[in-house]
Amino acid sequence: MESHDDQWADILAKATGIDRDYYLEWRRLKKNRIRLVPIDDKAIADQQSAAHLFRRFDVTKAHFDAAPLWDRRFEAILS
Repeated sequence: MESHDDQWADILAKATGIDRDYYLEWRRLKKNRIRLVPIDDKAIADQQSAAHLFRRFDVTKAHFDAAPLWDRRFEAILS
C-alpha cells in the first residue's frame, strides 16, 4: 500500500463503490507530517460548529461546549 497508491485506491474503490479519488486524497493527506501548532479560536469554533450540526440533525440532544476540551498550556512552546 505504501508505495502503490493507485493500485490500492483501485482495489478499495472496487470493493466499496467509493470513488478512487477519495482514497488517493486520503493517502496524500495521510503522508503529510503531523505538526503540533498552538490552538487558536478558529479551531475551537470549528469544533463547536460541528457539535451544533450534530444537535441540529438530532444526532444528540445534549448541549456541547467545545472550549473546555482544549488545553492551551503549551501555546508558548508551540509558537
